[in-house]
This record gives sequence, C-alpha cells and structure tokens, in this order.
Amino acid sequence: MIITLIIEIGLALLFKYRSKKAIGIIMLTNIFTQLLLDISIFERSDKSSGIAAAILLLSMEILILIIEIVIYEIFLTEAKQRITNEDGKIVDNSKKRFVKPFLYALSANAASFIIGGVVSTIFDIVSSIF
Repeated sequence: MIITLIIEIGLALLFKYRSKKAIGIIMLTNIFTQLLLDISIFERSDKSSGIAAAILLLSMEILILIIEIVIYEIFLTEAKQRITNEDGKIVDNSKKRFVKPFLYALSANAASFIIGGVVSTIFDIVSSIF
C-alpha cells in the first residue's frame, strides 16, 4: 500500500494536484480502494483458478478506476477552477474538468498496477531463493 501511495502522490504532483486537500483526498481514496481490492482478492484467493483470479483482479481494477474517477471529479477542486478569457468572461472548461481527473486516475492506476506487478514478481523470486 505504501508503494501505491508513493506512486499516486508522485503522479498527483505531476498533475498539479498539490494542495493538502487534494493530497488528502487522493490518500484516503487510495487507502479505501486498496482495502477494497485486498479484501476482494483475499476472499477469493483460495477459491479461484488462475484465469478466474485474473478476471477478478481485472474487474476489481476497473471498478476501482471508476470509483476513483468519480471521487476525483467531485472533490479535486484544482480541476474545477474557473477559466476566464481576456474579456473577463467565464470560459466553459467542463471537458477539461473531467479529462484531468480521468487521466490522473488512469495514469496512477496503470503505474501502480505495473510497478506493483514488478515488485510482486521480484518478491516472489527472492522469497523462492530463500
């Protein structure tokens, strides 16, 4: 979970989510979704074949991605800032408001999934040696 938080906070900073509120929302969301993932996988780990376990993992990752996109769209205010043109009129940035949380959640989850898989593989190799 710590590696996931480090990855996701690092990407949040790259996406310019830098306020204490944004980092707190991202941390709480990730703790919640990581626990949801861990519980669902643990619950089914001894009852599922390799293919069934992979399908469960993929479906849970998709569900978590959707949950995170919704939470970030609602609560991350950096994506909701009003943009004004040179006349001082408010410009519609609703597409940008959705795209930024979507791209952040997608990037963060992909990075966490890939790096988590690499770390898990290394751990399995090292543990089989000792």
